[in-house]
Amino acid sequence: MPRAYLVSEALGKAVAARPTLTTQQLDTYLKMGRILLRVETVPIASVPGRDELARVLYVPAGPQRVRQLRYEYRAIPDFAFVQSLFVNPKLIRSGREADGRMVYTDGHRTVQTAGKDHLLAYYDGTVNPTAIRPSDGLSMAVQFVNRHGGWTGSFVLVRLTRGEDGRQQVRFREYLNGYPLVGPEGRDVGRMELEVWGSGVRTYTRSTVRLERYVGHETLTLPDAADVLRQLGAWNIPVRDIERLSLAYLCRYRDPFVDLTPVWLVERTTGEMLLVGRETETRRVHHGLE
Repeated sequence: MPRAYLVSEALGKAVAARPTLTTQQLDTYLKMGRILLRVETVPIASVPGRDELARVLYVPAGPQRVRQLRYEYRAIPDFAFVQSLFVNPKLIRSGREADGRMVYTDGHRTVQTAGKDHLLAYYDGTVNPTAIRPSDGLSMAVQFVNRHGGWTGSFVLVRLTRGEDGRQQVRFREYLNGYPLVGPEGRDVGRMELEVWGSGVRTYTRSTVRLERYVGHETLTLPDAADVLRQLGAWNIPVRDIERLSLAYLCRYRDPFVDLTPVWLVERTTGEMLLVGRETETRRVHHGLE
């Protein structure tokens, strides 16, 4: 049974906790962490009422040499999801929207798919909006994914929130070699999100892409975190508004391949995400609660 120990040399204390991880999961997380050989702290704001504390970012130190990868990929066809998400597939009606999206419905449940974005959105109007116990949301979400599409890569739980009405938002993100996958212009290729109520999963949004065969790579050098922060300041983005700064893979589809380009991922306290590449070009990725 794994144990986590939080040690403070300054306070002379250690606190032991039992994480809800298996030894295999813990080993996976530790391997991901070993990719970043050295980190540094960047103070971004003081903590109110605690003069000795500051809110800091933990970022990789120095310029980053990261591989740009190319993979063959496979888009899972719509029918594979439709067959699993509807109780009786014989009752399904389908149609194509003006923007090219396909819509499938049986009158109670709806699935929308977008071919070029490789995303699927599911809504179940039969789920009762009743409160759920905090301990049940993650388990229900994992079981739902297991039954409806499965895990098409290595996913990490990145957020678990509970609303005042009792519903839970469970969000996973796909990782490769320790870095999260993101998409350009709002195409969130590595995200899987579920809204769980007392009687089941009400909404389910996910990528329909599976990385298949590794093709090749080239090595790129990204600016260090300090340069990124200076560039953000030049764009009038204050450091105190940055929630997280980390490395990520930007996915660009070039059929039949997908190029995974290393970039800096900037997550703001507003929920907005920015990508900063080696040309220090910024691009907005997603607005909302990402």
